[in-house]
Amino acid sequence: MRGEWNGLQALFMKHCPYAYYVHCQAHQLQLALIAATREGLMGYTDALCRALQYKSQDILNAIDLIAATKSSIQEFSDSGWEGLLQKVLLFCNKHDTLTLVPDMNATYSDIIRSQRNKDIVSVEHHYRVDVFTATMDQQLHELNSRFSEQTTELLILSMALNPSCGYKHFNVEKICHLAEKYYPKDFSEHEKYHLKLIRLILALPVSTATTERAFSAMKIVKTSLRNKMEDDFLSDYLILYIEKEIAEKFTIDSIIDDFDSMKRRRVQLNQ
Repeated sequence: MRGEWNGLQALFMKHCPYAYYVHCQAHQLQLALIAATREGLMGYTDALCRALQYKSQDILNAIDLIAATKSSIQEFSDSGWEGLLQKVLLFCNKHDTLTLVPDMNATYSDIIRSQRNKDIVSVEHHYRVDVFTATMDQQLHELNSRFSEQTTELLILSMALNPSCGYKHFNVEKICHLAEKYYPKDFSEHEKYHLKLIRLILALPVSTATTERAFSAMKIVKTSLRNKMEDDFLSDYLILYIEKEIAEKFTIDSIIDDFDSMKRRRVQLNQ
């Protein structure tokens, strides 16, 4: 009714431009009640709604928020009725409107319910099952229909090919699983074998890195020294070269002190 162009206020102001607009008191009370209940009821989905409206969104973060929202709504649906009812009763008692609250133990009467010959239930059962639980179930149903397990898994697997994050979630196993499960007709068996070979090739360097590192170090030592050496000296030298990160922590003075303390010598090295 308050529309700026075609609402009742705009039409009235055309004929009485000096009239003052006063918001309906009933509407003000309704807005106040909505604002008071929004924090408790809509607070479960508020963080998710804000996150999904961002221009750039991390898919994994959004999926975690979806799972947390579903869990919170389900927990509130299972054990939140008693707390909500007590808050309503305290609110009504504080504002002297407790007499308007129906007796929860009374029999709930409904014309449609009586015509269908349904079971007789109490007022508390009606509000708990037909209103509260039905509302929570509807929210869960909407979330599950829009963010199903299949859609969630597809988004997680697709993150392996997302260039916006520098391919930090790149995983060959996820790519192979994505091709085999969701796009079986788009990839032939020959192409799937290529994907499996890529996964194997990327896994081999991880499993053989230690051995290759030792042989590479041996080649560097033998090439740099260019002479014959005994096996013991070569082994000791390779240990220092391969584990050079640990060897760099020792100072020359500490090595001299250890060498000098091994036995008495004609020349004191620590002087």
